[in-house]
Amino acid sequence: MHRPLGLILLSFVLTFFLWIYAKTERRYTVNLSVPVVVEDLDTTRYVLRRVDPEHVVLRVRLQGRTLMRLHWLPPRAVFSLKGRGKGTYVLPLQLENLTLPEDMALDILELRPNVVRIELDRVVRRRLRPRVEVDSALRVLRIEPSRVRVRGPSLELDSLRRIPYHLTERPQMLPGETLQVWAIPETLPHLRGWKPGSLRVTLWYPGPPAPPGSAPPESPGPPAKEGPR
Repeated sequence: MHRPLGLILLSFVLTFFLWIYAKTERRYTVNLSVPVVVEDLDTTRYVLRRVDPEHVVLRVRLQGRTLMRLHWLPPRAVFSLKGRGKGTYVLPLQLENLTLPEDMALDILELRPNVVRIELDRVVRRRLRPRVEVDSALRVLRIEPSRVRVRGPSLELDSLRRIPYHLTERPQMLPGETLQVWAIPETLPHLRGWKPGSLRVTLWYPGPPAPPGSAPPESPGPPAKEGPR
């Protein structure tokens, strides 16, 4: 005798919900990877250079239903940097740093490591010369403006001499021709900003190199710079 299809589907649905109930009521011991988050940093004066480690390990024992809630409300390890300036700070990792809902029932078994190292650097401003990358056959006659204003961590900017820019297009030039093109800055992750966002570059193409053993072709020199009138 065949069972009705509806009764078969109902038995599958009831079995599924019983399985879900058993899973949610069961207790688990798991390791959670908790991200480290900093707050109250004065970003106009300081920049976050390093957080070590970026994630901490939280070992907990909890029910399955609580584990499902953690997927929607993941915990964080929060450190306040209010009033802190340039330097390296070794901060103790405590339960008070964790952001967990008060009504979340779980047993915290372990929290490691014991400390978190946070390094801050001072934001400085510099006026640096730009460097424009061009084809070796071309000559850069002029870059306007000749200096760029940049903001970023002092450690990087103190060792940076020039700001790299690249052309927005590949110029097609005839021998002896000059051309003005635009250049935009390369992506430097440690820079917080630079002005201007683009440069005007004057290029000169002297012509293709002469074959070995032949006399070099005559090519007009670069145009003379205009003097004061």
